[in-house]
Amino acid sequence: MIIQGSPEILQGPRGLNNQFGAFNAAGDAVENLYLAVLGREADDGGLAYFQDRFGDTVEFEEVLIFQQMAAAEIQARNAYFAEEAAKSAVDAANARASAAAFQERQNVGLTYFFEVENQAANATSTAAATAAETATAAAAAATATATAAAATAAAAATAADAATKKAIADAYAAAQTAAKAAADAKTLADKQAADALRVRALVVVKALYLQVLGREGDQAGLDYFADRFGDVIDPDELQVFKDMSKAEIDARNAYLADMAKKSKEDAAKAKMIADGFAATAAKARAEAAAANKSVFTTTTGGGGGGINPMLILAAAAAAFFVGG
Repeated sequence: MIIQGSPEILQGPRGLNNQFGAFNAAGDAVENLYLAVLGREADDGGLAYFQDRFGDTVEFEEVLIFQQMAAAEIQARNAYFAEEAAKSAVDAANARASAAAFQERQNVGLTYFFEVENQAANATSTAAATAAETATAAAAAATATATAAAATAAAAATAADAATKKAIADAYAAAQTAAKAAADAKTLADKQAADALRVRALVVVKALYLQVLGREGDQAGLDYFADRFGDVIDPDELQVFKDMSKAEIDARNAYLADMAKKSKEDAAKAKMIADGFAATAAKARAEAAAANKSVFTTTTGGGGGGINPMLILAAAAAAFFVGG
C-alpha cells in the first residue's frame, strides 16, 4: 500500500499538512510522491502522466498504483546499492591479493640475491685454494679476503631479510587497513540505509494513524507498527491495523454518531424556542394593533371629549416596541 510514502503521507482525514508542511498542496502532490517513493525529482513525462491521472491530490489507492508501476526502478536502485557493497568487498580482496603478490616478488628477489652471493663466495674460495697451492702467504691473504667477503655477504643478507620482512609487514598492514576501511564503509552504508528505512516507516505509520483513526499515533504504537510493517504497507497489513484498532474505531464512530444525534436534538430545541419567540412576538403585535385601534376609537368617539394626545402617543409607543 505504501512505498517510502503513501496517500496517508499525502492526505489523511486532516491531511499531513499540519505535521509535514504543505505536502499535498495543489500541483505538488505528484512531485512529492516521486521524492517520497523514488527519492528523486519527477521526470517531465512521468509528472505530466500522473498529474493527468491522479489530479492535484493523491488518494490512498493511487499510491498503490504508483508503487506498482515504479517497482522496476525501486528494484534497480536496491540492486545498485547491493552492487556498490559488492564492489567494496572486491576492492578489499584486490588489496589483499596485491599484498600477496608483493610478498611473492620479495621472496623471488631474496632467492636471486642469495644465489649471486653464493656464486661470488664459491669463486673467492676457488681463488684462495689456488693461491694456497703456490704460496702460503697468498693463501693466508686469500683466506682473509674470503672471510671478509663472507662477513659482508652475511651482513647484506641480514639487512635484505630485514627489509623484506618490513616490506611484507607494511603490505599486510596496508591490506588490513584497506579491508577495515571497506568494512567500515559498508557498516556506515548499512546503518544509513537502516536509519532511512526507519524514518520512512515511522512517517508511513503516522499517516496510517491519521488515515484510519483520525489522530496522532502514540509512540509505542508507532514503534510497534513501524517494526512490523516497515515502510511498505500492503492491503493485508492495512486490514491487520484496522482489526487491531477495531475497538477504538467502533468507539469513535459511536461518539461521532452520538454527537450528530445531540446536534440534531439541539437544533430541534433551538427551532422550537425560535418558533415560540415568533409566536409570542406575533401575539404581542396583534394585541398592540388591537390596543391602537381601541385608543383611536375612544378618542374620536361620541363622548364630546375630542382626541386625547397622550393615548395616541402611548399607542404609537406600544406599536413601535412590539414591532408592529
